[in-house]
Amino acid sequence: MNPISSGSDLGVFITSLDLSKRSLQADDIQRMVMLNLINLKKLDLASNQVMRRETLGHLIQGNWPKLNRLDLSYNEFEEGGIQLLAQGNWPGLKTLNLKKTKMTAMEVEVIVNQSKWPKLKHLNLHGNEIQDKGLQILSQGNWSLLKTLNLQKTKITAAGIEAIVSKWPRLRDLNLSENDIYDQGLEALSVGNWPLLEMLNLEDTKVTKKKLFNFLLNRSWDKLKSVIFNPDGRTFSNSLLQKSCDQLEYLDLSSGQIGQSDIEVIVNECKWPKLKYLDLSKNAKINDQGLKILAQGSWLLLETIDVSLTGVTKKGLLHFVLDTNWPNLQILSSYSYRRNFAQSLLKINWPVLEELDLSSSEITLNEIEVIVDKGKWPKLKHLNLSDNVDINDETLQILAKGNWPLLETLDLDSVNVTKKGLLNFVSKINWPNVQEIIHFFGRKNFVQNLLENNWHLLEELDLSSCEITQNEIEAIVNRFNLSSLKSLNLSCNNISDEGFITLSEGNWPQLETLNLERTKLTALGIKAIIQGSNWPQLKCLNLSRNLEVRDEGLQILTQGNWPFLEILNLDQIVVKQEVFFDFILRTNWLNLKEIICVSDSTPLKHDWHIPEELGLISSEMTQDEIEILVKKYKWPNLT
Repeated sequence: MNPISSGSDLGVFITSLDLSKRSLQADDIQRMVMLNLINLKKLDLASNQVMRRETLGHLIQGNWPKLNRLDLSYNEFEEGGIQLLAQGNWPGLKTLNLKKTKMTAMEVEVIVNQSKWPKLKHLNLHGNEIQDKGLQILSQGNWSLLKTLNLQKTKITAAGIEAIVSKWPRLRDLNLSENDIYDQGLEALSVGNWPLLEMLNLEDTKVTKKKLFNFLLNRSWDKLKSVIFNPDGRTFSNSLLQKSCDQLEYLDLSSGQIGQSDIEVIVNECKWPKLKYLDLSKNAKINDQGLKILAQGSWLLLETIDVSLTGVTKKGLLHFVLDTNWPNLQILSSYSYRRNFAQSLLKINWPVLEELDLSSSEITLNEIEVIVDKGKWPKLKHLNLSDNVDINDETLQILAKGNWPLLETLDLDSVNVTKKGLLNFVSKINWPNVQEIIHFFGRKNFVQNLLENNWHLLEELDLSSCEITQNEIEAIVNRFNLSSLKSLNLSCNNISDEGFITLSEGNWPQLETLNLERTKLTALGIKAIIQGSNWPQLKCLNLSRNLEVRDEGLQILTQGNWPFLEILNLDQIVVKQEVFFDFILRTNWLNLKEIICVSDSTPLKHDWHIPEELGLISSEMTQDEIEILVKKYKWPNLT
């Protein structure tokens, strides 16, 4: 059976005829023409492979005064076929689909110059390589009612677009997808005289997201409703069409080469009171300054913002969160670090924040002041400030004011603080649950031992060379309950007499070693230690290199009630020989094993390693004096 039967008067009732994919021959079209299709409005002849001249010759003879839609897509025209098509007498034709018909600029010229379709509104040239020349010719078409133009994959560039921007003022839908028009093409397009344009397809056009961003924000087409940019950016382009729309909720600007100037436009010109999602990820030009500007955005309903893989730092994120006024923000993504550091910052004023990592963030005194002042985190348990070299002793004093009663861990490793600063810091904090503070001097975590829950375990405290003053001595004595302390090193600190008076009040019944080398100790300081100290287990006392001790101090020292004293270091103590000898005779430390004394004014080395040997105090010591020492200290093996 032939696809089309002739001679039927039923043709007058046919308004739409679909003959697509039928492999029609010329005689089929001839029989169709013979039908009385005076009411035919839509004719679909798509995908019939080859449109021969003979076939088209029959087609144009059709008396279809109401025909307004003709689909010839996916057909290949024989040479001269387009010329025949242009002769079709269809004055009411509104839609013509010539998709993928292998047309070139030459065929476009034929249609433009020879066709008589004054009511044409929709033209589809998708997949025909008409190039810029063909588009320039097309712009000459006298189709003042044209609303839809599909130029997808037609090999056009910015040069071709320049030819059409002043044509077809009724244009509403323009498809430029799969053409390499680049940003220059979009620039040319921006001056298009299309006040009614509603749809614009720019998918796969090599246009950058930044260019499209600026294009959409500054467009003059108020009717524009949809711009297709790429599969994952459709929401990006469409949302920007609503820069003054009250309904915008989602905006994707990822990978858009967005910079500070663009952020300023978003903040100052875009009023999106219902914005909930903002994606700025993969924009390397967004830095801390850009983020600071972004914080001024008045988007009170914003819930999610993504700044991953941008140029912002942790420090910038900290200030950003503290400066924003978006009470509903729930997700802040910044995955340029191993963890989503920024997410914890969202809880800057939330009562549930437990962990905050600010390591390697260039944190300074300013940021610490902000954290302490604005960081209302009653449940904070872990705070990491490591590897911030600008954190110093002054910064720690501010940090100590933080109201975080549940804090358990504080990491201060590789910051620029001293032992003195840490000592003062620990003495002032009010965090009863703190279990670990990390800061290493050499291989030892010095500050860990100073935590209150470790006081009863602390046996050794080294505060050498850290500028200890009266204030720190008071903290050690009065603030810390060091009941198990056995060794205290205060060497190389300028401690005043008042400091030694305070030191003598230290209640350390287990103290065995006290190092006061080079501490500016005087006779008054020794007197204070002798009269006030309660260190019955003291075994080793180092008073070396204190040049102000002199004769008076050594005489006072003999009163020390330290029955278990074994080692006394008096190196570089300047005293007279007779005073030193008198000191030896008057002491009552029966367990004394070693006295170290080397002085420029007293040329002697007095090391006692009992009972093997006794280095003589001077070559003038008499036999009687030696016998006194032997009898007093019971050194039977003395040689």
